[in-house]
Amino acid sequence: MTREEKERLLAEIENQYKWLMTKSPTIYMIDIAFDAIRKAVRDEASKEQLEPRWIPVSEKLPNDRDWYLGIFKEADTGWINPLPFICVYMGLETMATTKEHWILRGFTDRDVRDCDYYFNLECVAWMPLPEAESEDKE
Repeated sequence: MTREEKERLLAEIENQYKWLMTKSPTIYMIDIAFDAIRKAVRDEASKEQLEPRWIPVSEKLPNDRDWYLGIFKEADTGWINPLPFICVYMGLETMATTKEHWILRGFTDRDVRDCDYYFNLECVAWMPLPEAESEDKE
């Protein structure tokens, strides 16, 4: 079940709960059960946000213009490069983006203009960059 489906289910349960409380406000056990369900759904959503995972582009594209790790394949051969690129999803086509609107770090403007290979790359999956380690100095 996706996060959006869980949130929709939680909202539906909450609406039914509110309706039920208008009919019988003394049903406090439902209130306790609903709080437990709400906490479990929100805890799981928080856990999903903390654990980076590869997100297939068929499932979702990034909402923000930010740097990501991306796995790309060659459109003509289908070969998937196992090494991720650092990339940014632009969401629109420019002279520097792939056909799917990604910019891959490591390619210069000259490389892009002269390189059919670059435009032949298709993103298979992406993930946010992991947080950098920081040393707490006291």
